[in-house]
Amino acid sequence: SPTVAVIGAGPGGMFFCHALETYRRDLLEKGDDVALANLPKVTCFDRASGPGGVWHVESRSTIPSDAEPKLCSRRTSVYEAFWTNGPKEAIEFFDYTYDEHFGGHSLPVYMPRWAILEYLSGRVTKNCPDFFDKYMKFNTSVESVTFVDAEEKFEVVTKDASSGECIKEYYDKCIWAAGMNGGPKIPV
Repeated sequence: SPTVAVIGAGPGGMFFCHALETYRRDLLEKGDDVALANLPKVTCFDRASGPGGVWHVESRSTIPSDAEPKLCSRRTSVYEAFWTNGPKEAIEFFDYTYDEHFGGHSLPVYMPRWAILEYLSGRVTKNCPDFFDKYMKFNTSVESVTFVDAEEKFEVVTKDASSGECIKEYYDKCIWAAGMNGGPKIPV
């Protein structure tokens, strides 16, 4: 089956994997072993310690005191006390309601960052409690992606934040899901 590297475990990366997992579950229920065998094997990489992209905030204690300034400047999350500036009704999922997630509690029109992150994570883990273990590699930065013509594959080099170890792997497809905040900004 084909292999796919997804760069970024924010909403885009999470929901790509969620759609695949939902389709996988449907195929299992139908007993379609041929289609199941052809589903891609997906690995989603994120340099943060958890899911959510800009909604995930690294605590200051997770940034080592001797960290390079370059590392600290790569932080791309919203601030801890952030609240949305759009009404919650515009981002409610059809298949996972606020009532279902928050137990019918009254919610403000504009939601705090932590509640959005909790809601996004709740949707993907509702029917797959091991979702993040199954699809995600956190604390892993993607150092480079190169298409290798001879192999007709993408060479993806990742770096484990804990060990510093670099790993080179090959994938049939590569999806950028890190959004506009995921890439370095170089002034001209």
